Amino acid sequence: KVEHGVGRGRPALEVGEALKLDRERLALVLATGQGQHLGTQSVGGQASGVDDEVGSRTDAAVRLTYAPDEDTALYGFVQGTLDQSGTVPENNRYGLGGRTRLSDTWTAEADISDGDLGLGARILFRQERGEQDSTYFGYELDPDRELAGVDLTGSDAGRFIVGGTRDLGQGLTVFGENS
Repeated sequence: KVEHGVGRGRPALEVGEALKLDRERLALVLATGQGQHLGTQSVGGQASGVDDEVGSRTDAAVRLTYAPDEDTALYGFVQGTLDQSGTVPENNRYGLGGRTRLSDTWTAEADISDGDLGLGARILFRQERGEQDSTYFGYELDPDRELAGVDLTGSDAGRFIVGGTRDLGQGLTVFGENS
């Protein structure tokens, strides 16, 4: 898995490995990932933030999911920082979450977590339109976020999000999100 991020507090490059053990109703996922943080981007020659996070962090996580039926899943997870360098903070976390089908096309997803960086939460309502399209809206409280170069600590009440994904075929997918 490779993910690219932009901005302070987001890894510029994240590479991870996952091992999944699956039973009929129980799934256990073990994963590791390493993020490289490059600090705050400068805009017009001016730094957009005060504290630059420069360095790297390696995390490991375990997630146990219980799915009593095909429409419902509940999970718990723990994550620990194995190695950290520079000014990148540790991110030890634990949390609970779940997903349930509300109708043929709508699902609701929610999770809550706590850890070194503070409280995190997310609730999403997702509409699937066939195999290729989905849209969603919800609320997110991300403990590792910033706005205009200012660290947010969880007391800012989070953000509302709206987004969608469309599969254009031949391995090309378009994604958009606004908050």
